[in-house]
Amino acid sequence: MKKDKHSADIKEVAKDIIEIKFDNSKTLKECMGLFFDIMRKHGIKQGTPVFDNEGKEVGTTLSNYEWSLCTQMFYKQIESFLTIEMLFGKNIPEELKK
Repeated sequence: MKKDKHSADIKEVAKDIIEIKFDNSKTLKECMGLFFDIMRKHGIKQGTPVFDNEGKEVGTTLSNYEWSLCTQMFYKQIESFLTIEMLFGKNIPEELKK
């Protein structure tokens, strides 16, 4: 099967997203930066150019399927990290534990 030159290998992208290491010292902006680095590495962009009949670019369709899939994987990774932190995290103030 011939691979589309514009399509990323989603298995590799997913592996990179799953391997993101979150910790309590990273800001949300830093976490998003890690995600954006992965998107750059794999050539995934949020939008897809739209062309008219003459081939002139006339707009952009946002949130193409690769971008949407990757953002959902990233959101789930953040959600999983927060869930574990809220259940077992050492940063919960003592007065809120009991």
